[in-house]
Amino acid sequence: MKIVFVLACFVCVATAYEISSADFCENSRGNLGCLPGQVMVIRDAIYGRESAEPCEGGKNSHTICSANGVKEYVTNKCQGKQRCYLESNNGLFGDPCKDVSKYLHVEFWCQAV
Repeated sequence: MKIVFVLACFVCVATAYEISSADFCENSRGNLGCLPGQVMVIRDAIYGRESAEPCEGGKNSHTICSANGVKEYVTNKCQGKQRCYLESNNGLFGDPCKDVSKYLHVEFWCQAV
């Protein structure tokens, strides 16, 4: 029996100039956002696994892997917007590490407009 843990930030709102991060477990989705009058600046984004946490990784949780082009994708989708909707799945980013539970990790801050 396979147990799947889903940890997602369905609506993550950051305050100005504070670096925030959000994790979306594989096959989950949610929103990133800033307060009114602010827009997001994307610092970094990865899809894969860089640590045993977040999202239950099982026996392969210490595998380190990441897909290419994820920061560019998230930047194009979210940069300069107050809010954006993201999905975390192999269909979007490919499967950088087979048989490993992956997640989308995004770091951003909010900038006044």
